[in-house]
Amino acid sequence: MDEKLIEEIKERVKAELKAELKAELKEELKEEMLRLKEELKEEIKTVGSKINDKVEETAAKYQIPKWAVWLSGAVVIGLAIKLIF
Repeated sequence: MDEKLIEEIKERVKAELKAELKAELKEELKEEMLRLKEELKEEIKTVGSKINDKVEETAAKYQIPKWAVWLSGAVVIGLAIKLIF
């Protein structure tokens, strides 16, 4: 075979392999991102439940409504953010 033809075939094969690998990598990354997104949702739910449990505990301890505990927490966090930044 002609050297030019062999080089052309090598380049085509290389380009096809590169395209296939790129597609596979893209699909794997997509699946991993979906998995991480689901894990994050679950973690947020868990943290939210723990926070709500503490709010309920504090509301019962001081015999005040839950909304008052949430409001005071939001004010404290807002002030902390203002002081930091």
